[in-house]
Amino acid sequence: MAAASLVAGLAVLSGCGSSGDPVAQAARKTAAKNTARFTLRTRFPKSGTLSLSGGNGSGEMDFEHSRTRVREADTGLYEIVDDGVVYIRRDRRTWQRFDETKQMTRLYGERKGSSDPLLAGLERNDHPSVRIGEGAVAGFQVVHYRKAVGPAATPVEVWIDHDGLIRQIRTRQKTADITFATTVRLTDFGTPVHITLPPPGKVKTVTNGGR
Repeated sequence: MAAASLVAGLAVLSGCGSSGDPVAQAARKTAAKNTARFTLRTRFPKSGTLSLSGGNGSGEMDFEHSRTRVREADTGLYEIVDDGVVYIRRDRRTWQRFDETKQMTRLYGERKGSSDPLLAGLERNDHPSVRIGEGAVAGFQVVHYRKAVGPAATPVEVWIDHDGLIRQIRTRQKTADITFATTVRLTDFGTPVHITLPPPGKVKTVTNGGR
């Protein structure tokens, strides 16, 4: 579930106040597109006896209804995120349900109203965004920013195009003494997206630690 927190954190890009911060402005403008498609990449370190290559996936986001669907190409896992609750299925097995709400709060801070935890953190003025430089993402010219969010000052990198839309976002998290990076690249803003939840009879709730 390495990428679940980031995907869940991007499920609803709703504003939580006004700010002249360029990252906050981009979050609100991206939210106005309502939907997007994305690719996902998670990378782990390779050192000593540890060699974890990470994983890749793709999916769709429904910002308006706070839902995300992703398929991890390397593992065959399907994930649906519904406002912080994660549903996972491998092949045709029973869906497993994990509540990631508390973890996202630890990473990105308290939510306000229906605001998305990660984007709400990016919109807060606890830490100003820092401009890193310029570059390109998937052929779009972008400006690269870094901002710390949440109680632990979680570092988040954001790439914003010339239209003020977020084209890429990256977080680095630590678990079991391993630091990993997750990158989400956004495309096809406004494309039709319809994400339905698994039938209750095919869901098993999992507690204490996830998968």
